[in-house]
Amino acid sequence: MESCKKLSFCPYCPYATAHKGHMQRHKRIHTNERPFVCVVCHKRFNRKDHVLSHMKSHSKELPYPCQICYKRYQSNRDLEVHHRSHSGERPFVCSVCHKGFSHKGNLKVHFRIHTGERPFQCPVCGKRFVRKQDMQIHSWTHQLKPSRCPVCHKSFNRKDNLKVHMRIHSGERPFPCTICNKTFSTKQNMQMHVLNYHKKPQYLCSYCSYTSIQRGNMRKHERIHTKERPYKCHICNKTFYSSSNLSAHKRTHTKEKPFSCYQCGVKFSRN
Repeated sequence: MESCKKLSFCPYCPYATAHKGHMQRHKRIHTNERPFVCVVCHKRFNRKDHVLSHMKSHSKELPYPCQICYKRYQSNRDLEVHHRSHSGERPFVCSVCHKGFSHKGNLKVHFRIHTGERPFQCPVCGKRFVRKQDMQIHSWTHQLKPSRCPVCHKSFNRKDNLKVHMRIHSGERPFPCTICNKTFSTKQNMQMHVLNYHKKPQYLCSYCSYTSIQRGNMRKHERIHTKERPYKCHICNKTFYSSSNLSAHKRTHTKEKPFSCYQCGVKFSRN
């Protein structure tokens, strides 16, 4: 029977499984081993199904269309995940804080907030991260030469960040709202403007008159009423109602100050 199989334990983290294949695949998260290679572009992957899915991008084969927005996908599974963006379905629920997710992988990453697990370590400075992509972005800061603003002399690790920053000085706002023609310096700011001012609120607070077009914002708001604080600091055990507040709090332990004034250069732990 399945339950009688001997468990194998990961030498890098607390993960355990009775399936040898699952353990081999899991350990590649830590070792960064990528044995599966795309025969077209030679990009490497740690799972066979991932390389097979990737190879479809070379053939431009997108046989599964969404009947709502007509965006096309390589597999029926990808289409099913996409449909959740229209339906709001979040079938993967955290057993600790009951937050829902549309994708199983997102739940797995979220759960590390509660366990304190940070499986991805920077090979240069040893700093650990919850997500692999966060570690990769961080590791680039050791390799890239900083780009400096010629006006205020603030340094940036990426040239595209400097380009966005320069709009503060130039006043350039290249992203207009297609509804009211208000302009913005970044595409993200324009998109948030449309959501906040031109979209009809879909979610109403169960306790007060607050409304929101974003389900996540509504869940965070309702914790003001319920006093729910699902995000816990693994250092001092203090709890918070949002992950952003927890992240800001953790900087009181690490003394990290990632935000700096573009005029005087003084650094701050909060933006």
